[in-house]
Amino acid sequence: MWSDFTAKQKGGDTWGYCDIWLGFEDSNLEIPCYLLCRHAALYRLIGKPASSKSWQELHEFLTTLPQGCLTAKYSVLEEYSRIFPVQQPLSKYVRMICENPVLVSGMDEVSICTDFGESYDVRAAQSPGFSAHVSRKENIRVMNFSVLGNNQVFELRKNEKPVSQGIMILFEELPCALITDIYTTPYERGHGYAAQIVSRLCKEALAAQKTPILDCDSEQLERYYSRFGFYTCGYWSELPIPAN
Repeated sequence: MWSDFTAKQKGGDTWGYCDIWLGFEDSNLEIPCYLLCRHAALYRLIGKPASSKSWQELHEFLTTLPQGCLTAKYSVLEEYSRIFPVQQPLSKYVRMICENPVLVSGMDEVSICTDFGESYDVRAAQSPGFSAHVSRKENIRVMNFSVLGNNQVFELRKNEKPVSQGIMILFEELPCALITDIYTTPYERGHGYAAQIVSRLCKEALAAQKTPILDCDSEQLERYYSRFGFYTCGYWSELPIPAN
């Protein structure tokens, strides 16, 4: 979201962009107790209401919003789901951090991606559901604007075609860099290409004096990234925006 906001400040005109709301308690109207950010259909809750009244106010506000997904720390959404029962169990995702990356050979073969059409093809090959919701043209447009912000897209090419890719978001205001969207085409898996991508992104983060962080959604991936020096520092989850 910060990357897209930065792109907007530089003149980008992407879809949906973002909205930001602050939540206050009646006892303290000067310092907000939570922040709700929207980027397209994703709503990110930072902090949480401090009373049952403000929980109710937030819940009622959420029901007025367009359909989307609410994401926050796992403990926050766990509390929310106890107060307002949800129909599906909470998934638990992992936030990992790496202060001393284990770098692998071959990472210098990874380079900056300049063709977001080819980048789209790599992601669509691994995640068919992505292509069902996002068109190639739309993805190219959004990615071209996102690199105006803090996104950096890297790829590994073999036989003049991209086989693996990854994105790093450098946060200007924070001492960290988010590694995300690591994809390898299905027929090229098992060659260590993703490891080369992750290592190069870690190297770039360190060069920018940022600490690499990433999210994953399974114990298998948690074990995989631990091979590169990442360790678990927290958990988060997501829920559909409640209907009115």
